[in-house]
Amino acid sequence: MSNAADAPLPAAPAAGSGALSHSPDVAHTSVDPSGRHALVDLSSPSTPPRILAGPAAVIWECVDGSRDRAAVVAAVADEVGLSPDEVRDDVEGFVGELLGLGLLREGPA
Repeated sequence: MSNAADAPLPAAPAAGSGALSHSPDVAHTSVDPSGRHALVDLSSPSTPPRILAGPAAVIWECVDGSRDRAAVVAAVADEVGLSPDEVRDDVEGFVGELLGLGLLREGPA
């Protein structure tokens, strides 16, 4: 007898499989001139707003619906004055976190 825990998990999209975009279920706004952003997941109203500042805000701003992961890494690197190799792990990690939370989507441009 099989149970749900034995069922295979669906495959995650391959890294770089399309353009990154903000989820349509997320309301976001810049909260002050320092570049902080407030995100509200409208599909989960009981979840508190998420405030992005510093590098997290830069990553959010570089996701524009036309860039794939590699292009977001390059744009963030350009914004912060570092090489793509220096920011890649942090950008990929945060993008993965936002994808997992449903705040970003990845798909065809």
